[in-house]
Amino acid sequence: MAKLGDMISTIRWRNVVLVLVVLTALHFIFIDDTLRNSYSSYNVPDKEHSAVSEPAKVPEGNAPVDVGKTAPELAKPPAPLVAGDSKPADPKPTSATKPADAKPSGGEFYADAGAAAVAGANKETPAEPTAPAAPETTFTPAPFDSGDKDEYLAICVSVKDQYLDLLEWLTHHYHHHNVRRFYLMDDGSTPVLATLNFSSAVDPKAITHRYYHPATRLFKHQQLVAYDECIALFGHKHKWMAFLDADEFLETRGKDTLHGMLKELDSDEKIGALAINWQIHTSSGLLKRPASSRKSFVTCIENYDNPGHDPGFGKENEHIKTIVKTKSYNRPLNPHKFELKDGARTVGENGDNVDRFAWRVPITRDRISVHHFASKSREQFEAKISRGNGMGDPKGWEWWNHTESLPDYKCEEMTKYDP
Repeated sequence: MAKLGDMISTIRWRNVVLVLVVLTALHFIFIDDTLRNSYSSYNVPDKEHSAVSEPAKVPEGNAPVDVGKTAPELAKPPAPLVAGDSKPADPKPTSATKPADAKPSGGEFYADAGAAAVAGANKETPAEPTAPAAPETTFTPAPFDSGDKDEYLAICVSVKDQYLDLLEWLTHHYHHHNVRRFYLMDDGSTPVLATLNFSSAVDPKAITHRYYHPATRLFKHQQLVAYDECIALFGHKHKWMAFLDADEFLETRGKDTLHGMLKELDSDEKIGALAINWQIHTSSGLLKRPASSRKSFVTCIENYDNPGHDPGFGKENEHIKTIVKTKSYNRPLNPHKFELKDGARTVGENGDNVDRFAWRVPITRDRISVHHFASKSREQFEAKISRGNGMGDPKGWEWWNHTESLPDYKCEEMTKYDP
């Protein structure tokens, strides 16, 4: 009987061990499969890619999709609210400002590859984001005409949660500089910019949207990734591409036009980019968001030209923004200046070589300038701090205190624009 009992015990332990082995094997098989699928969906590289040191690789899945059906699913915002700088102040639709629809109107939408994975991972369908009504503004949209039919020039902007800012920015460059293609590289806005209505500012078909879901944002310098992708995806469609922020407005002076200045440079193969000096505006003492940046922020900081200072450091208005010949584009060195192919040069408005890291000295704005509404009102600057920026180094109150304390002067050039 003792031998029989020992035999039964041995068989029981063997069964227990066998069951444990089988369950363990099944567990690791399923876990491994889940991880493999997750890795494939998100397409995460082995190490962080540096957009500064080499061009960004374009993710797969960049084919245009049906915005009306897909954008709300891709976005999955936590709530149908407009965040930060995008929040309208008591919008009251008028004859000049129609309420926006929840679905986008016109344009193209390029979804981030990771966004689709995130959308597919959650089987629960969230409520479709509701776009805010277009806010009251001081301008009335001009008729949408054909403009630059060949889309000779396009503007690429990396932006997050700046719907209200974009309305005036788009209006200005569409109606006054004849730009007919805008690439809005949406760095995780809530709601997704492609679901909002821009028809009070421009013909919506002039906008191409690309959205980066926050869950798949792998790079600190996302702004430079967006610039690389603007060229990789769309550069072949244009002769020139400008790289601006939503608080930067171009202005030409005298008889010059934006297209005319660029055409002067077309035939010179040694010129690959036009660099334009900043003209930085202060808050003009405003605490709350005004209806129009161009008509409200009418003080600018003075220039501090000092040819003898260290060329490795630039003063405020010495900074530049750049319009690049797409065939000469190699990669962004920073948000201000670009490395060009085949030894092409970056030049200023007078044909002068711009060879500093992000600056042009001496400062001139005889023909063209970039009005940089860097601070705006105190309310808007608080929102700017909260949303961060695409380079991982958002401006803080030290910038506000610094620029607000500098000598300034009346600068009302932008108030002439209407709309």
